[in-house]
Amino acid sequence: MKLHKQDSEAMLKMSIGLVAFIYDGIVQEAEKLGRSPTDHIEHIICQHAYKNNLISPILTRHWGLREKIIQQACDTARRRILTKGFSPDIIYETFKEIASDSKWLDDYRTFIGGDPYQTGNAKKRPINQKLGASICEAIGGKVARSGNNKPIQKSVLGSIIRRYTVLGSCTLQAEQPGTKTQQPNQEGN
Repeated sequence: MKLHKQDSEAMLKMSIGLVAFIYDGIVQEAEKLGRSPTDHIEHIICQHAYKNNLISPILTRHWGLREKIIQQACDTARRRILTKGFSPDIIYETFKEIASDSKWLDDYRTFIGGDPYQTGNAKKRPINQKLGASICEAIGGKVARSGNNKPIQKSVLGSIIRRYTVLGSCTLQAEQPGTKTQQPNQEGN
């Protein structure tokens, strides 16, 4: 998939005002889907752009693939927490698990336009940062901080990521015996 210069992945930040009851509805829907409100609003806007042909078909496929990659990572992280409990290294563990899925890895390879394990690909950093942040938000993660209040990060070798942020806790809890596990979103919506 070849992208043009105007098809850059630069993110623009914006502020919008929403009526409280609309925002509350978006928050409730986002929680059901395991997304942060910000990610869900971005998803809603992107879906509108796709469905109304506001962007090129190439970008529609590209950004649809991005959302699929992110959703699968978030679903994997939630499933890991629900079945295995919390680990401070959940972000890295999630990356390891999803990278072992050949279909996910093929999608990731297509999205970044290169070898997932090779360093120096400028497209890897933004998607990897988004994946880490989305995983953290999907599980209600709280970043572990050092004595000087900086986020704790660990470096890794032989992975599609070079470093990740360690988490101190998360709000999502492992399944207790006799309770039913909430299934991660299978549709990627």
